[in-house]
Amino acid sequence: MKFSLGLLVLFLGAALVAADQDYEGYRIYEVTPSNSDQAQLLHQLSLQGFDFISESRLLEHPSRVIVSPDQLEPFQQLVQGQRINHSLVNSNLGASIAEEFAQRQMQRLLAPITGKGRLSISPAAVLYVIDQLVEQFEENAYLLKDYDWVILPLVNADGYEHSQSGTLARMWRKTRQPYQSAGQTCYGADPNRNFAFHWNEEGASSNPCADTYAGPTAFSEPETIVVRDLMHSLADKGIMYLTIHSYGNYLLYPWGWTSDLPDNWEDLDAVARTGAEAIKNATGTEYTYGSSTNVLYIAAGASDDYGYYAGFNVSITMELTGAGSIGFNPPVTRIDEFVTETWIGIRAMAEKLIEMY
Repeated sequence: MKFSLGLLVLFLGAALVAADQDYEGYRIYEVTPSNSDQAQLLHQLSLQGFDFISESRLLEHPSRVIVSPDQLEPFQQLVQGQRINHSLVNSNLGASIAEEFAQRQMQRLLAPITGKGRLSISPAAVLYVIDQLVEQFEENAYLLKDYDWVILPLVNADGYEHSQSGTLARMWRKTRQPYQSAGQTCYGADPNRNFAFHWNEEGASSNPCADTYAGPTAFSEPETIVVRDLMHSLADKGIMYLTIHSYGNYLLYPWGWTSDLPDNWEDLDAVARTGAEAIKNATGTEYTYGSSTNVLYIAAGASDDYGYYAGFNVSITMELTGAGSIGFNPPVTRIDEFVTETWIGIRAMAEKLIEMY
């Protein structure tokens, strides 16, 4: 019997912005809560407009947050007053983006590199998966003997192209449909809040200008409609749905809308744990694994929840390793290292799935 091992690769990146933004003078801080009160305060910051480019709900586990010049004083008062461990990671995000963008332009004169910069490592990692399955077929034939791999290297093409258009758009991750809000035009919905499973609940916004705008309706975006239709065509024989993001070093499984666990959470946990252990054993890099809400944050309407709801036995979000001055811009010299690491984890999870199913 032939199954589909659906690896649908979507929604690249972790932090969102509602409009093109000049990040001159913006800073990135790393914050690490040591108790539950501090963790709750940091979560409240994310609900009040602070842009967390990586966020964890675990104690003694660092998160990174972008702080604008206007936010700097209240932010410092909060973390100092509450004695939250914090450190400055980047003193001028705008300068880092400008430098990275200039380097990208220079490199494109030599050779086009798919997805350079903040959103780059995810499509690069997916292309490497394709390379391993095709160019290294003999070595990986056992993964293909009884299984189909369905791979979408990039879904949000308009958003991705916009993120490559200049330094002001460098942190973009939403789609590009125009929406009106109080006489203002804001572009795009968060594709990873646009799926029709607990749509527009906690962790999503109904404000078109918000980073986590869920859209006017579920599946309002052409990109998510494509993914939905593909999911339903595969779900009756699909074993795994995998979506790859950057960054954070996580292997996450449902649910994202609640802290409750799915009925077969032990299977999901076993697959995620296998991937994390394989990466650590091969490279030393540590991945945190667990349900999305319990180890990261609530995100209702996400694609991994919908994939599991649609019928895939296992549904996982892989948040890749971060690097570079803002996490999303690994040096070109390290891309091979990161894509290899990603493949090691994916291959190990695939082997576990074959063993289980």
